[in-house]
Amino acid sequence: MLTLRSLGTALTAFVCVLALMAESSSEISFPGDRPQPSGNHALVNAKVFSKPGEILENAVILIADGKIKAVGRDTEVPKGTRTWDCKGKTIYPAFVEPYWLQGEKKGKLLRLGHAGSAELTSGLGFHGAKGVKKDPGSKGPGHELASVKPEKNIAENYSPDEETLQGLRELGFGAAHAVPSEAIFRGTGTLALLLDGDPNKAILQSKTAQCIAFDTGIGTWNKENSYPNSLMGTLAVIRQTLLDARHHAYLKNRIAKDPSAIRPTFNPALDALKGILEKKIPIMPTFGAGVLLIFGGLTLLFDNKIFIFMKPTIINFIFAAMFPCGTNFPRGHFQPL
Repeated sequence: MLTLRSLGTALTAFVCVLALMAESSSEISFPGDRPQPSGNHALVNAKVFSKPGEILENAVILIADGKIKAVGRDTEVPKGTRTWDCKGKTIYPAFVEPYWLQGEKKGKLLRLGHAGSAELTSGLGFHGAKGVKKDPGSKGPGHELASVKPEKNIAENYSPDEETLQGLRELGFGAAHAVPSEAIFRGTGTLALLLDGDPNKAILQSKTAQCIAFDTGIGTWNKENSYPNSLMGTLAVIRQTLLDARHHAYLKNRIAKDPSAIRPTFNPALDALKGILEKKIPIMPTFGAGVLLIFGGLTLLFDNKIFIFMKPTIINFIFAAMFPCGTNFPRGHFQPL
């Protein structure tokens, strides 16, 4: 028979169970769930160059949320920190080279010579215009312009010579962002450690960003002086290529849903730009010094939202001002526009 005393005991036990469940609810997870990794790391037993002339043996480096919090011999490792044994390894601070040009024409970013311009656009097969070349652009599948090769990736042929690596390390660099140096759509860069030997161990991230340059290539990689041979033509190529990539992605999505639809042609260049359209791969533009000074100054002058709102108007104003200068000053700095 249920008595008042037994009922009170049962209610007390039930309340205690609820309190324990509420206290440990944050630690209970569903079967198969993996706990979030700790953002705290400790590199222990390492030889650390903390500053010039100071070497710490068997030192500890504490890292929290991607930032170094402490370096020392007797540094205490907090509870819950993920520990990495670095015995026999040497750790020293280093710079990261953000723009390490690769390729035959590295170091020559922008050439605006137009004396040798030629009309060599008849072989291009833009939408609505039939081309006359059987294999335009670079050899093999790709874009019809040799200056558009976003499918290229530095990691595929990354193999710097030891002398170059040694020179960068002597300057204090420990890693570098290797980027292509030719074309308009140049391909994706690669983040790598400046290590000798096996490049597989050096590469940290194979694809970092799609590199786009306002470069006509006259006198460098554009040996035939083919289209585009002006800065305005380069801007047109960038705009049209991105539009073509969007249309190509639309056709591929359409045929995936409807096999009877028009089959898009195989185009690795346009396929490589899908990451840009989906905002999975960032764009790394290469500008001239004048553009950097103008937009850098405006960014500091205006608030971010105001600058983003005014950017189309600013660009139109710049072109409106540059156009009469290019017509009135032959072979001047404004001639490309």
